[in-house]
Amino acid sequence: MDQDKKQNQFPDKDTKVKIAKIAVGSSLAILIAESLQLKYASSAGIITLLTILDTKKDTFHLALYRFLSFIITILLVFTIYYFLGNHAFAFGVFMLLMVGICNTFGWQGAISVNAVIGTHLLVSGGSISLTRVTEELILLIIGTSIAISLNLIMPDKRKEIEKDIHYIEEELKTIIHSMAGHLQENQKLMEDKEQISRLIVHMDKAIHKSFHNLNNTLNDHSRFYIEYLSMRKRQCIILIHSYRSLISIEEMPVQAIVISEHLNHLADVLHERSNARVLIEKLHHIFSDMEQQPLPKMRKEFESRAILYHILKELEEFLRLKKEFVENLTPEQIKIYWE
Repeated sequence: MDQDKKQNQFPDKDTKVKIAKIAVGSSLAILIAESLQLKYASSAGIITLLTILDTKKDTFHLALYRFLSFIITILLVFTIYYFLGNHAFAFGVFMLLMVGICNTFGWQGAISVNAVIGTHLLVSGGSISLTRVTEELILLIIGTSIAISLNLIMPDKRKEIEKDIHYIEEELKTIIHSMAGHLQENQKLMEDKEQISRLIVHMDKAIHKSFHNLNNTLNDHSRFYIEYLSMRKRQCIILIHSYRSLISIEEMPVQAIVISEHLNHLADVLHERSNARVLIEKLHHIFSDMEQQPLPKMRKEFESRAILYHILKELEEFLRLKKEFVENLTPEQIKIYWE
């Protein structure tokens, strides 16, 4: 616990990169604005700071909102200046209208920069000329352009995600082999339930990382990782249900051996490129064989076979999730991520 707290006190790699971008970008924006002899050169650095976000897509969207809201801001400033002049009361009216409009359109991220522009034009004194408006636009262009340029330098997390996927698959193989051993030889399940729970936590982190990577790639085919990891997470939940069913079997019937062999085979071909269609067909053969066998005479055997049948149904759902995932892949995803 103390170690986790210590780790949380220090920024991670992504945060450090963002801090460096803000420092370098803000300084560069001010230097450029000063070289152009703009009146409020320091504001270019503030705009850069407020525009650098965690992902490329967020930064692009914010930049778009900034320019759209800039037009509205200038129209408001000219109207309010014409009727009310340029003083604190006029600025208050401007803020009321500007914030209301930005909230209506979902442009909350543009409010701070628009407030800075309003401060320059309405409170600083003097007339509002085309030259002053042009200077404000140039400041916005400088700050936003540098923020976008710096955010193009984003580390690709694809290798990290692929490492997560490999780890997840190996853990799933271990769990499924353990369940197969329990069915065949009544081996101890080695706390598989806790292992699966830890694996789900790992998957949640990998999914979060995949969303972050998606927002930094500017293309939709990278959604592959999110869909793949989400499918594996649903499969893990199914394994938890199967685990609960397994530990409730008091005496293993002879059919457990066949299911154990199928589980071992499933674990061996679990990797992401395998299509589950063949495994589902084999599973249906097992269903058919079980239905043709004589009904058990003893109650315990009947209950055990019923549990096994339930586990088979859950295993069918486990495989169906994989089958649907493969069938829904686009040719582009197959080419990029599998071929």
